[in-house]
Amino acid sequence: IDITGAKKSMVSGAYLFAIYSNSLVSYLDFEEYSVKYGRPYGYTCVVKKPENPVKLFKLTEWLRVEEQYNRYAFGNALRIINDIENETMKFIGSERKNAVELLKECLRFYEVWDNGDYREALGKYKKINAKIPSFPCPSAVQELGEVWFVNEDPLNTVKQIEGEEDINQSIYLQGSKVLIYAQDELNKIARLIRYKEDHRSALLRAIGLNDFLFKARLIKLWVNNQLQIEIDNKTLKRDELDDGFRKAIDKSLLRYSTFDNIINLLRKGKPFILRVYDPKKEIKVHCLDKTPTMEKFWNDQKPNPYELFKLRNKAIHFCLSVSEEIAKA
Repeated sequence: IDITGAKKSMVSGAYLFAIYSNSLVSYLDFEEYSVKYGRPYGYTCVVKKPENPVKLFKLTEWLRVEEQYNRYAFGNALRIINDIENETMKFIGSERKNAVELLKECLRFYEVWDNGDYREALGKYKKINAKIPSFPCPSAVQELGEVWFVNEDPLNTVKQIEGEEDINQSIYLQGSKVLIYAQDELNKIARLIRYKEDHRSALLRAIGLNDFLFKARLIKLWVNNQLQIEIDNKTLKRDELDDGFRKAIDKSLLRYSTFDNIINLLRKGKPFILRVYDPKKEIKVHCLDKTPTMEKFWNDQKPNPYELFKLRNKAIHFCLSVSEEIAKA
């Protein structure tokens, strides 16, 4: 595309078209100009090819960074910046390098938060906040960062969060933290469906949240004496147990992971079996007559939580293709 002699509006339009169509742009330049005749000397004219600013400044790649950020693909945005950073620095100058490094630091923070590591995210946020006091922090990071598990020792620190040493300190009993965690997970599940179309991962993550909420309800009912155990032909609430046995039951319930039994208990009040000291000795966990069940709520859900539990098992142990409708449910 030759833009020699055109008006400004024509030049800008032709130049933009050439950039986006990846066409070559040229114009006729000169070294000597005749004032008398009002034109350059032909023998001094030379065809020049201006640089493509989109390629020069990596504008397309920076637009991709913005696109990946808006899709919550923070790791992808970081990788693009790392690929184009050296070339970009040649033209924006070293004084702007700090801005690029700060952008990368923010993306690392968001990536860690999106992966659910609230403790690590809080540490990164504090460093950024010292440089940008107005930098916003997700509420899940603020509320859960200090109490979340430690990556270096996840098994033991998860036990601490759940309250195996003291059930009264369990996250399951901290209503505001449970709600904040649930809302954060729901948003991440929605993004898996909307941006990544990863319906299988969305289903598995949703069922993980479901299990967390079931366990929270179970533990809260137990601590509030709305469940009871049956042992040696006696039915006892939590407050009626001696300290040692109460702590053993607390720990057993926290570790209990047969969620179809938990669902049946919470849904219809059907008891399930615990074995604490003696593997042969059954301890039945019952609802009280006045314990609120979720049968009416679940009857209105399609698919209901028990059906979702079965779908989860099929997705893990069988080649179940998860549709968008199932993931959204």
